[in-house]
Amino acid sequence: MSGLSAHFHPQDHNRRPSADPDSTGFSSRSSGTMDIVRSPSMAAGFHDIGIECRQPPSVGRSLTYESPINLTAGNVFAGDCSVGAFSYFNGSSSFSNTSFGRYCSVAEGVCTAPGQHETAGFSTHPFIYDPEDGTARLGHFPAYRAILGKVKPTFLAGSRRSTAAATVSIGHDVWIGTRAIILNGVSIGHGAIVAAGAIVTKDVAPYTIVAGVPARAVRTRFDAATIAEFLAFGWWDYDLSTVSNRVDYGKPSEVLAFMREASRAGKLAAFHPPLWKLESVDGKAKITRLRA
Repeated sequence: MSGLSAHFHPQDHNRRPSADPDSTGFSSRSSGTMDIVRSPSMAAGFHDIGIECRQPPSVGRSLTYESPINLTAGNVFAGDCSVGAFSYFNGSSSFSNTSFGRYCSVAEGVCTAPGQHETAGFSTHPFIYDPEDGTARLGHFPAYRAILGKVKPTFLAGSRRSTAAATVSIGHDVWIGTRAIILNGVSIGHGAIVAAGAIVTKDVAPYTIVAGVPARAVRTRFDAATIAEFLAFGWWDYDLSTVSNRVDYGKPSEVLAFMREASRAGKLAAFHPPLWKLESVDGKAKITRLRA
């Protein structure tokens, strides 16, 4: 199974020289957040690094991705994020420390790993529990520094919010509907569907459709035996160029049987798309090709 279902491991691949940031329209701010500036050469530059993009996204520490992907319009990738090949995003979404597998379909206004506030203390404002000022970022104002707590309060020890993983893992072939919210520490299984407007507070099993607030399982896409076959085979790990136009994709079990037979006959190759990393290093944008 592909390691992209959880996180990329770029250290396993041979690094290649970084591309020229100016050629892709990237710029970097002193805060470490990397923006893409509009320019006549922007579209061509993005195509050169396997990205379709009409409007610029913002990238935090890093975005590691397989090409091609479609970032469309105005998405924010905060922290360290990763995206698998052929995934596309419809825009105006915010993702934090989130990994996406291959073939993901993400609608507008989706949010992953949003900030969460403590509720058991004197105030829900972070001045009482965030002495590093990583949340409000008002520490450069003397009035805020004067009230900023220097020691984290005792109620933080063992609280659900303070111990929750700050990452979200989204598998392959996942469809996420408009304005869905996925909370910290949640994993979405391969083939799952998250309905529009859902707030996902716990893990979603593979090939399960969830909806509502909080999100609950509605049904599965296939029966248990078929789901087990899909997960065991991992079709997203293979080059589908020898499959498309030879099968009826409306008949999932028949497609899977075709792919299994092709694999046994040595006629189905593994898929190894180019791998790239966009990152902000010392205030400068860096683009590195990790895998040809």
